[in-house]
Amino acid sequence: GADYIAGSRMMVATSAAMVKPLAAVSDNGRRNLCTSSNQAAWRRAYFHVARYLDLEALCCMDACCWCARDVNGAHAGPWFALGRSRFRGLELQGEGAFEELILTGSSGADTCCSSSSSSSSCHGSSSCSSSSNRSNLGRFQGYLQAGPPQPLPWKCRFWRFSVGLRNFQAPYSLSQISGVEDDEDVAYLRCLLRTDILGRSAAPVTGVYLELEVLANSDCFSLAVVDFDDGGCSSLSFSPNTGAVICEKKICDDPRQVRGTYTQPLSSIPPEDRFHGSVGLFVQSGRLAFFRRQRKLGSDDKAGEEGAMAAEEDSSWETTGFVSDLGWTQCMRLTPCISFRGAGVYEVRTASLSSEPPIQPKDVKSGEGQEWLPLDWDAEEQENGDNSSGTVSA
Repeated sequence: GADYIAGSRMMVATSAAMVKPLAAVSDNGRRNLCTSSNQAAWRRAYFHVARYLDLEALCCMDACCWCARDVNGAHAGPWFALGRSRFRGLELQGEGAFEELILTGSSGADTCCSSSSSSSSCHGSSSCSSSSNRSNLGRFQGYLQAGPPQPLPWKCRFWRFSVGLRNFQAPYSLSQISGVEDDEDVAYLRCLLRTDILGRSAAPVTGVYLELEVLANSDCFSLAVVDFDDGGCSSLSFSPNTGAVICEKKICDDPRQVRGTYTQPLSSIPPEDRFHGSVGLFVQSGRLAFFRRQRKLGSDDKAGEEGAMAAEEDSSWETTGFVSDLGWTQCMRLTPCISFRGAGVYEVRTASLSSEPPIQPKDVKSGEGQEWLPLDWDAEEQENGDNSSGTVSA
């Protein structure tokens, strides 16, 4: 629209001002533009242009122009702005929110990009070398001493969040689970949902959508959000097998007792079928919705490529709608997780982490097809195997 046209005109108008200082930087001298007389004009021009650069364009600029790379990595620069927008409402377990950059030293988590996942994602940029990390630390210290805008390791932090938010916590530690050794095991993700941000209904409205793909399934499981990591004792679970949403809260440790309620907005699948497909959850404006898309597996004699194509055609998304608000927890952080009822061979991977769900859920009001029923159990009932849906409890 008008913003795109204005941005294009501005890029053309400022290109002449940018070409001259860039051309003056020779391969041999590598003169630092920060000490040149035109550094203020160049920075202003480039910052306006960089507002219209996407992820791929920023990587290209970092690879082809070392001075643009330094500006891109500066505080409040393009990498900082892109990360703050993309990861709004999220925290990475052990590192906090994206903009909460705390440098702890040359070996700290926020100054080191030596992990294989981060270094492989930085497109071979020299900004991710160990010497550059030490340089970034020194530049950041100089920035704190009221110097001119200096580059920070925001690009490395962006890629670390892009990879880390999709991973599970230890002992799985990757974005895919290949098997579960223990019954009643729970796999927690490293991404944390901020209820204080995602609970806002006023602009800017922020939403987070998480999707997991289940390719192999040995038993029942549930997708849940819990507040255990923030000191709570409550959970909200969705069982793709039964189509039920269960809200639970631990009320006693000894004997162990859990009080809960449940509702069934979606129909159940046949008991003999183990769910294969995709499950997801969406949080926006203090409301939470679950999703499922079942992959209908063919018979043994129809297995193969034709069966896979037919399964893809038959699959369709279903949603519970905004089945619950966030009133069941008083904590500021929620942890998504998968609760497995039984040990066995599983293949579960993080498929998507974005701001938009596959279909838009509707508000579900009490009394309009939604009825919450009591669901209480104690330790004796759990030992007898009554936790049939694979829900998670504190």
